[in-house]
Amino acid sequence: MIQVAETTGTGLDKMAEMDLDTLIFWCQEVRGYLSARADAERRAMEGS
Repeated sequence: MIQVAETTGTGLDKMAEMDLDTLIFWCQEVRGYLSARADAERRAMEGS
């Protein structure tokens, strides 16, 4: 039996409606944010 995940309110429903250029833009934005956060956490760990 295949179960379908509920996507309403998670942002996935909005992603499915985006055009490719917009989706790529937001993926790059999220990637940049996560990279910066990982770098900051890495520096904090090295400093302690």
